[in-house]
Amino acid sequence: MALAVVVYHTSLWADLFAPATSTTTLLAKLGIYGVQGFFVISGFCFFHLYGETVFDASVLKAFFLKRWLRLAPLFFVVVGLNLLFQQKAGPDPNLRMIAENLTLSFGFFHPNHALVVGGWSIGVEAVFYAALPSLILFTRAHKGLLYLFAALLLWASTPWSLHWVTEAEPWNRFHAYVQVSNHAFLFLLGGILAHLRSRTAFRLRPLPFAILLAALGAITFSIHRGFYNHFDIMAGPARYEFSALCVAVVGCFAFLDIRKSRSSHPFVVLGDWSYGTYLLHPLAHALLLWLGVNKQGWLAFSLGLLLTLVFAALSHRLIEKPAMALARGSARP
Repeated sequence: MALAVVVYHTSLWADLFAPATSTTTLLAKLGIYGVQGFFVISGFCFFHLYGETVFDASVLKAFFLKRWLRLAPLFFVVVGLNLLFQQKAGPDPNLRMIAENLTLSFGFFHPNHALVVGGWSIGVEAVFYAALPSLILFTRAHKGLLYLFAALLLWASTPWSLHWVTEAEPWNRFHAYVQVSNHAFLFLLGGILAHLRSRTAFRLRPLPFAILLAALGAITFSIHRGFYNHFDIMAGPARYEFSALCVAVVGCFAFLDIRKSRSSHPFVVLGDWSYGTYLLHPLAHALLLWLGVNKQGWLAFSLGLLLTLVFAALSHRLIEKPAMALARGSARP
């Protein structure tokens, strides 16, 4: 899903396709809802891993340390590079904005306070991490509360998705769109998938999985075609239609009968690189512009994608893996 976001952004920056064509609108759907799908995946993974956990002091310490060391090191590097090379990303970098970014607390104030392109989603994710132990506490023994909380958060998103985003001035629509309350329900829907998976031994074999995934892909391609303004699918009823498709796609993978094989290795690698891919692709684009590469056309797109993957591989090896190893070591009793 991170790669879908990168392809979407890079194709826009390179002006590859005319607006409102089938290709442009499909890439917009995949790129925009790649982020939404990540929220669903995050909710699924954390409720799957921690859904029955008792968060005492030592477990809380280990949990937050692991989450901090997963998000913060690379995020700080990208913030530092943006400031060093004066890349405009987010608000003016005054002391308050820098403090919010260095504490990863900006999501509690406004996700658009991120000093990283696309960093708003990291702010939303950090809020979810902060809330997760309390959510587990309330839902561990009474799973019905998980469904109730999901319904309440879905209801809380409707003023944003159905009114406030669409009614905002064009320059302010994205600022309204990224609000935590417009996205929180997706994490809980992922949690519901985790609960449903734990209640049954049913798993999808590869052929039914492929058929279902192809059907969902066909639906995604066929609905809401030919739009010029990408906010047409980021708000209104379309938002809930595509969010439902995201949940369905994640559900297919959640119930897939996974067996390790050599053919799955490339997907594991892409998963390892996903965080770096997401955060570093704007820097790859900026570097190409600095080197004098024409920002338009297939050359810019291809080089941007290649450079992003190189940066992601290096960041995973040099920053993320050591940080995760430190987290595992520090979290041991």
